[in-house]
Amino acid sequence: MAYVLTVTSRIRWTLTATTPLLWVLRDMLQMTATRFGCGMALCGAYTRGRGDKSLHHSD
Repeated sequence: MAYVLTVTSRIRWTLTATTPLLWVLRDMLQMTATRFGCGMALCGAYTRGRGDKSLHHSD
């Protein structure tokens, strides 16, 4: 099954159901800060910044 992703009226992609969302964000939308996480909050992919401090997803 194919899906059509439309970001604006000029930007459109056809994706398969198996296309990972991470690939769409990083490769197609150029959101290169998007990271793949380990799923256990051990790798730092869930870390975000607030001011000059780093916060983890559980904070």
